[in-house]
Amino acid sequence: MSRRRPRLNELNLETRTGEVLTPQRKKPGLMCLTIAYHPHLDRIGEVALVPQLDGRGTVELSRLSPGFVVPGGADAAPLGDTFISRTAIVVQGNGPAGVVAVRESGGMPLHVDGVPVARKRIITTAELNRGVTLTIANRAVFLLHRRQPPNQPPDGLGLVGASDGVAKVRDQLKHVADLNVPVLICGETGTGKELVAQAIHALSQVSAPDAERRPRRGELVALNMGAIPRSLIASELFGHARGAFSGADRPRAGYFEQADGGTLFLDEIGDAPSDVQLMLLRALETGEVRRVGATEARQVDVRVIAATDANLEEAVAQGTFREPLLHRLAGYEVWVPALRERRDDIGRLMLHFLKRELSQVGEEHRITEQPGKALWFPASVGEALLRNPWRGNVRQLRNVVRQIVISGRGADHITLDGPLERLLAQAPSAPSANESVDEALRAPTRDPSKLDAEAVRETLRSQGFAIQKTARALGVSKYALYGLLTRHGIRTAREMDSAEISAALEAHGGDPRAAAEALEVSERALKLRMRELRL
Repeated sequence: MSRRRPRLNELNLETRTGEVLTPQRKKPGLMCLTIAYHPHLDRIGEVALVPQLDGRGTVELSRLSPGFVVPGGADAAPLGDTFISRTAIVVQGNGPAGVVAVRESGGMPLHVDGVPVARKRIITTAELNRGVTLTIANRAVFLLHRRQPPNQPPDGLGLVGASDGVAKVRDQLKHVADLNVPVLICGETGTGKELVAQAIHALSQVSAPDAERRPRRGELVALNMGAIPRSLIASELFGHARGAFSGADRPRAGYFEQADGGTLFLDEIGDAPSDVQLMLLRALETGEVRRVGATEARQVDVRVIAATDANLEEAVAQGTFREPLLHRLAGYEVWVPALRERRDDIGRLMLHFLKRELSQVGEEHRITEQPGKALWFPASVGEALLRNPWRGNVRQLRNVVRQIVISGRGADHITLDGPLERLLAQAPSAPSANESVDEALRAPTRDPSKLDAEAVRETLRSQGFAIQKTARALGVSKYALYGLLTRHGIRTAREMDSAEISAALEAHGGDPRAAAEALEVSERALKLRMRELRL
C-alpha cells in the first residue's frame, strides 16, 4: 500500500508557484465561547475570548457578562436577554485538568453537552479540544472551544463562517486565485467544494499587475464528472465534430471551449474514465483540446479547478487514477474541513439557511423575537443541531433547516416530524453529576415516530411531567421527546403566557402545585416560567 502524499494544508505550508515556505507549528487556540443560539437570532456567531480559563481564572456567564462580539469586530455586548438571570453560572479554569462549570443551588438551569447539571460539572481538556456545548436557562446555547483570535471580520468570498478552518480556506484562496495554476479541492461530500471553486474564480476576475497574473474575464463553467454517462464524458469535455458518432448531426463545443478565458470546474474528478484522464492530461500540459472526431486541435486559455471527495492517492495505488494527472491537477491543494471540524460555524450556517428559507416562504418575521410569546425556534433545537455529528456536512444542515421551515409554516412554533426527530436524536449525551454513565449513555430503544399522543401524555402524567424521566421511560432521547411534544400539540410551561398561568393560579388559590397539575406541566417547570414572567 503506497504512502499518501501529505497535503499542503496538513503541513501548514504557504505556497506560490515555485515557492514553498518552512512548515510552521500550529499555535494552540485561545479558549472562547461562541454563541450557537440566542433568542435574538442575529446574535448567533458572536464570540467572547476567555483565555483566563487556560489557567485558574474564572468566567461568569449571565445576562450581564461576558461581552460577545462579531468575529473581528470591536463593540462587545452582553447576552442581555431578560429571561437569563443576573446570577451567573461560573466557569473556572482547572489548569491542565480542564475547567469546572458551577451553578448555584436554585440558580438558572445549566446543561453541558445536553445533560442537566445539578451543582457542578468537570469538563476535561479532551472535551474542550473537541468543543463542549453549554446551555443556560434554556435560552442561550454556547460552544466552549478553542480558536485563533480573529484579526479582522471575515470577508465572505461566498463562504459562510468564521471558524479557523474557514479562515484558513479563505487565506489559501487569496494566495492562489490570481495565479494560472490548477487547483485541487479536497473534502468530504457536502462540505461546499463548489462554493470554494466559485470563490477562486470570483477572485481571479480582479485585475492583476502583470501578464502572469492576468485577470480571468471568462465565465466559470462547471461539470460533474459523476453525473454524466462515461461514454459521453469525452464529448462533453472536448466537444465533437459533425458525424463523430451516431446523433452528432452538428459540431458542438465542449466545456473546455465554453470556459475559454475563464475557469473550468470539474467536480468528482475521481470518476473520470482512464481514456478521458489521458485527454485531460494532454489538455493541461499543452493548453490544446481536440473535439471528438476532429483532426485539428484548438488552443484554449482555461484555468482548471478539480474537486473530489475520494482519496486519489489510493486510487493511484490501485491503478484507477493516473499519477501524472494527479500531479498536474494538484498545482495547489485546498482542503475544505468537515462540518464537525468547524462546529462553531454550525449556528452561523443555521442562521444563514434559516433566513434564506424563511424568505422563500414569506415568513422573514420569524427571525425577530416577539416579546411575551414562546420562541418559534427554541433553544433545545439549536442545541441539538450544534451537537449533531452532521455526516452529510453543510448540505445536510441546509436540508434540515429547509425541512424545519417548511414543516413550521404558519405555526406558532416549529414542528419536528419523524425524520427530524430521528436526526435530532442522534446527538450523543454525556453523563451528569447525578446520574450514572450507563444511564446517560444508554441508547434510545424506541422509534419516536411510532409513539402516539396518548402514549406520550400517559407517560408524562406517570412521571410528573418531568422531561428527562419521561424520555427515559419512553425509551427515547430528550430531543426526540421535545419533537413528539411539538408534533402532538403537547405544550410545555415555556409555551404558556402570563395570562394563562395567572388564571390557573387564581383558580387554585395561588398553589403552584395544583396549578401545575391543572396545566399538565411539572411544578418545577411552572415555577421557572413564573420567574421568567415575573409572576
